[in-house]
Amino acid sequence: MALTRAEQKLYLVANLKKAPESVSELITDWQAKTSADQLLLPEALRENANSYLDWIGPAVSRQPDVVATYGGDSLGSSVLVDDPTKIQIHLITDQQLAEAQPVQLTGSQRAKEWMTKMTPQPNSIDEPKGTEKATSRTQIDAILDFNYPYQTATKTTAYQAVSEVKRLFDDPDNVELGSYQLLDVDQVGAKQAAFTTPLNRPQFLQEQQAPKATEIGTATHLILQQLPLTAPPTDETIQEVIERLVADNVLDDTVAQQINANHIHQFYQSELGKLVVANEKQTKREVPFSLLIPAQQIFTGFENDTEQSVLIHGIIDGYTIANDELILFDYKTDHVAGSDSVEQIVDRYKGQLELYGIALAHVLDRPVTHKYLFLLDSGETVEIK
Repeated sequence: MALTRAEQKLYLVANLKKAPESVSELITDWQAKTSADQLLLPEALRENANSYLDWIGPAVSRQPDVVATYGGDSLGSSVLVDDPTKIQIHLITDQQLAEAQPVQLTGSQRAKEWMTKMTPQPNSIDEPKGTEKATSRTQIDAILDFNYPYQTATKTTAYQAVSEVKRLFDDPDNVELGSYQLLDVDQVGAKQAAFTTPLNRPQFLQEQQAPKATEIGTATHLILQQLPLTAPPTDETIQEVIERLVADNVLDDTVAQQINANHIHQFYQSELGKLVVANEKQTKREVPFSLLIPAQQIFTGFENDTEQSVLIHGIIDGYTIANDELILFDYKTDHVAGSDSVEQIVDRYKGQLELYGIALAHVLDRPVTHKYLFLLDSGETVEIK
């Protein structure tokens, strides 16, 4: 964590089992384990490392500032020649460390005061023999048998994604009528870890694979966000945006090849898309939001706890204001196959749009007039009421 939080200066402290005679000797030893012309450390060194220092040491030993300051056999790594980092390395012996210890308290009075503060004082009231022991036992039992009063709150997080709670908002009257079923906090807590991100394999170990549907969907949303709306988008302008994002390394070429530009063009040819372009200055896309909702409206177990709240977060694809109407829209890349599939997609995302509508109304302090799903696969616009 320290490596990601340092602002100007970072101190790394390590303990060496066998201390070298000098920093130069240490640098030379590290340099012998790596190579100056490759940024990536040798595979054997990475696999056989016993501590972080076994990685960090050889890595910094090739840095030009380190070589210039402490010497060594290497002339510095060509791949680090422009690295502006200033690195200082110090060796501190056990004796030096002992000499740097804080001065102990001196004077009997100071020592007595310190001992008085640290020693529990007996009760000044005369009590029957054995009372102090009984009281101590009671206190210990109370600590050991302590039950945390907010157990329910420990089973989920106070930070929830829209995808976890959207079904509660399938019907906008649910909250008012009290007719919806709350989420089971045990089930949600068991399957969700809001801040857990899987550690992917390093890029140099990955094999080329076909893009996933989610990656293509994310890329499609990116194009819809980046397209200029000063004029109706065309096939050419859509392709230009795709190529620019690939050239800027924002979009992977293998993913870009799977984007259906015709689907994007269909949106801007629809009545909804034309309305968005016509009101370009009143249109906002990829709008992040956070909404604080009482936990008892979402999870079981909070019925008697009115103080707990849950922060819902999400990103609205877009909204526009036209003819004094606030219009929310959301694109979906789901495959459409017949009317039944359309109904299934609408059922799947209705709650999400209801929640988006509530959040947008809070943000802009005005009611949402219309909420639309645009199905990119079929070119259909569906209003959510």
